[in-house]
Amino acid sequence: VGVFTEEGESVDRAADIVIQGERTNNVERLTWHPKLPLLAMGWRDGTVSFWSVDDRRVNEDRSVHDGGTICVLRWSEDGERLVTGDGNGKIGVWKVDARNRPVPIIQYHERNTRVTHVVIPPREDAEACGAAEASANSALAAVEPGAGPAYYFYYAVSGSGKGAVFRGDDRGVSSRLYDIDAEAAAMLHFDGKGHIVTVGLNSMLSIHEALDRGAMWRCQSSFKLPSEGAATVVWATPGTLAVSNEKDMSCAVRMFNLTNGENYALSPPPPAKDNGDPTTRRITCLSFNSKTAVLACGQKDGHVTMFRYLGVPPATKPGQEEPSPDEAWSTMAGVNVMGRLSQIAWGPQMRLLGALGSDGASVCKKVRLHDKVRDGNSVVQVSADRVMVEAVDGSRQPASLQVNMQITGADATDKHLLVWNSRVAEVHEVGPSGYVPIASFNAGTSSAMMAIHRESVFRAGASMVEVCTLAGVVKQTLVYDEQHGQVEHMDVCKDFLAVSTAAGFIKLWRLGGREPKSHGPTGGRRVDNVKGVPEGAAIESIKVNCNGTKVSMLFSVPGSAATHSVLAVYDLDSDGFRTFDFAQTGRVPESHSWDYEVPMLFGVQTVVGAPKGEGE
Repeated sequence: VGVFTEEGESVDRAADIVIQGERTNNVERLTWHPKLPLLAMGWRDGTVSFWSVDDRRVNEDRSVHDGGTICVLRWSEDGERLVTGDGNGKIGVWKVDARNRPVPIIQYHERNTRVTHVVIPPREDAEACGAAEASANSALAAVEPGAGPAYYFYYAVSGSGKGAVFRGDDRGVSSRLYDIDAEAAAMLHFDGKGHIVTVGLNSMLSIHEALDRGAMWRCQSSFKLPSEGAATVVWATPGTLAVSNEKDMSCAVRMFNLTNGENYALSPPPPAKDNGDPTTRRITCLSFNSKTAVLACGQKDGHVTMFRYLGVPPATKPGQEEPSPDEAWSTMAGVNVMGRLSQIAWGPQMRLLGALGSDGASVCKKVRLHDKVRDGNSVVQVSADRVMVEAVDGSRQPASLQVNMQITGADATDKHLLVWNSRVAEVHEVGPSGYVPIASFNAGTSSAMMAIHRESVFRAGASMVEVCTLAGVVKQTLVYDEQHGQVEHMDVCKDFLAVSTAAGFIKLWRLGGREPKSHGPTGGRRVDNVKGVPEGAAIESIKVNCNGTKVSMLFSVPGSAATHSVLAVYDLDSDGFRTFDFAQTGRVPESHSWDYEVPMLFGVQTVVGAPKGEGE
């Protein structure tokens, strides 16, 4: 198993994790702990392994699933329990000890079956449907007062063309809930309702609900999907299922609102170049990001199409047609991964999408391609490893520069171009035939924020800004209060440098003299109590104007990677903030920039967003 950074670099010089002992079989399942840097692995020989990022050590246990191929690994939301299932019908419940080792708690065995799915519902939903098991657990709690509430989960098994759904816990209590007429292709929990949704290989979707606090279960409703076979089913918006099937000739995602009964389809746009084979556009996998409301759809030809949920369309006026439910979704720019896609998954930071296909594994990173106008130059990042530089006055031909790195930041002066990522930075100098590399150096801290001004490179350090030569040699440090945290964003406009920190402070320096001088409030300015900006919203980007009197900033929605609808401007003269909420226009700011000559003029690029009130 290899572990890599989001830029494709190995976490260690040796990319492979060294597993204890000799192993000749493959790993079958991987899943990260929801809160700790701990990776759980399930192997073909039944071994369950834990690997810690901190100590780089593997701990293993094969006592539960010895000889049975691991089919399922599922953590509870709080990470206190891991449920595993194998091809011999065994279920294991585990916890993590103080040394990051897997410790088996209980196991079940449904003979002559294989475990296909495990879902762990929210604690409140599980306990509301667990009257039958509650009495047994209460008895255990009386014997073991420190045991605490039980962890409940549901699991599906298949065998001989049939399936069954069970409910179990970490106390040894298990019960068969209901049977299905085909092997299970998907199983989900309807959070807030306590219902179980199953889809069989016969394409029959059924919804079962608990009666008498879980003593009995009955089928509330069922219906047949358009295409038979192994369907991919995920929750999209609350109460709405997104369903895809590679055999579906419509090449669409079928949407089913289980709350109001609506159903509709989302169809990917046609490819730019049609190869004449419509089957290559069929959807093979789905993943929904609930934080950003984006549904990613992997296609057979290696393309990932994305749809963003914008909210319920506004009510129509008299005489107008009612909006169709698919109008609540907007098609976003997709990405070509190449190879037949079999699985896609969003990362916990919500800006990473992993894709597994016939050509290997890929990581797609959501980035805002950088652009800047400075000193008569326009710099535009056009791809992950390429930038375009041209003179604003057209005095020289546009230059395309491709570098051997994944670019996460770019800046330029009239003579130099600076590009960087979390590992390395490069400085290029303009010449008669284009840009020529003159230096490469370490990017410094993990935040890897930089800017360039004349013959100096500014690099984020630990509670400081390092002033470096163009070769990366530190010649001065700009120190600020360490309580303000690490520099997260940085911008230079003319002779002014502005930074924002992890603790929500902004700090400015004047760069025009022999050395940088503090500008504005000596200790920096805390960004708080800003109208329309919720508590906990982090600064996402900052820009300083040409005379250093104003700093504009965008924010991220708390707990999300999405950009908040409010843009704020800090005014140095009044020591206050002014804001504008783009939600009232139905849009969200995406980027912002000050004019290089006029200090009161700046522009904002926006995208369509949820109307004011949606998702708040």
